[in-house]
Amino acid sequence: EERRMTKAELGLEDNALDHIVLAAPNFDEAMKEFETMTGIKPSIGGSLKGLGTKTARVGLDNQAYIEILAPDLKKPGPIGAQLMNLEEGSLVPIHYAIRQTDLSDLADDYVPNELGLSLIHI
Repeated sequence: EERRMTKAELGLEDNALDHIVLAAPNFDEAMKEFETMTGIKPSIGGSLKGLGTKTARVGLDNQAYIEILAPDLKKPGPIGAQLMNLEEGSLVPIHYAIRQTDLSDLADDYVPNELGLSLIHI
């Protein structure tokens, strides 16, 4: 039986960069642009179910990565629709994530009370 290792088992530290997301309105153009800018060819990750996006990744140190996100025209969804509004030819940072094992304070206090957001997933 295949099982995914936990962050603790992988030795990943809390309060460290997990990933940075770069977004574009066109996946193929974003892949070419990233490779032209860096000399690194991203690995295609596939579609994100229900979001209408395709992804590719480039690994960094400390198990962090850069993710390239663009609309998946074959599987439309809400995030993909938003990304189509980006300026043609752009590849821009839109998101980053920090690793954290214990999210109870964020979920129970900081996000709803300080940020005023309701949580679907954290």
